[in-house]
Amino acid sequence: LTENPQILTGNNALTNPAQFTEMSASMYHWVQWFYNSADVTKDGWILGLGTDACYDPRDSTSAFNNWKIVTSQNSFSGDFFNTQYYIIKIANNLIAGAANPAVVWASDAQKQAAIAEARFFRGFAYRNLANIYGGVPIVSAPVTSAQVNFTRNTRTETYQFALADLTFASANLPLTTTTPGRVVRAAADHMLAEVDISLKDYDGAIAAATR
Repeated sequence: LTENPQILTGNNALTNPAQFTEMSASMYHWVQWFYNSADVTKDGWILGLGTDACYDPRDSTSAFNNWKIVTSQNSFSGDFFNTQYYIIKIANNLIAGAANPAVVWASDAQKQAAIAEARFFRGFAYRNLANIYGGVPIVSAPVTSAQVNFTRNTRTETYQFALADLTFASANLPLTTTTPGRVVRAAADHMLAEVDISLKDYDGAIAAATR
């Protein structure tokens, strides 16, 4: 037996469009994970719990019925927070990788669509973070070494960062897809409308929703 190990490194990963497609699947995985991986323990209901969309039918001593007592030690909020940054980490690597001139794209449109998909998910993640946690650290590039000095941005800054990502995604994602479940322009406009509302840009929200 002659072994020929194929080791992925920073030098040979993300060198062709197929690898970008494979890595982008990880972002879909994490969205699926926090919506569908396990009933109750990893659900996306945290996005609506305590609102008119969903409520916790217990007294004010219960977390999520009283958000003032929800802390980072709570497993639901902690897992949801971390999951958004898993998505952001993958998106940042895809966006940075697309800038590599060694990657041979079939067309500039293919490259822009790959970046747009990553920016859609990054914008989606920051929208989730701003909705639930307010201002969070904005990480806009790959982190390549241990870092503990992240600075928390404001909620408005977090929404504005998501807005820029989703605006780019709306302009560069395809209108349709031959791969069921892959994001298209309408998904970006849907998220864009929500972020516009959060920023009180109601005309922008109307325009995005109309598209």
